[in-house]
Amino acid sequence: MTWNHRVFLIPSSSVLEEDLYVIKRVYYNEDNEIEFWSKDNITPVGNTVEDLEEELNNFYEAFNEPVLMEEGDTVVEVGDIEYDEDFDEPIIDVDLVDYH
Repeated sequence: MTWNHRVFLIPSSSVLEEDLYVIKRVYYNEDNEIEFWSKDNITPVGNTVEDLEEELNNFYEAFNEPVLMEEGDTVVEVGDIEYDEDFDEPIIDVDLVDYH
């Protein structure tokens, strides 16, 4: 099983005033499909400055992949986000790629 860091969108809601982007760790099965992901955001840490630098480089690589968003018990790639003029909630156009 392999893993990497990915950017996740947490869309605005009645609890969260604005969209929020975070880094989570994503784990892949043998077919390179997302198997599961971390519940919480990942904070860069290291036992040495070099370890921390390597961890930050792993974070930067997440920006080379599509942004993900949790949708129930699955993860989908995020498309463009549009806001309906009559509502405060975003209309999220997601690519329907089911990773779970």
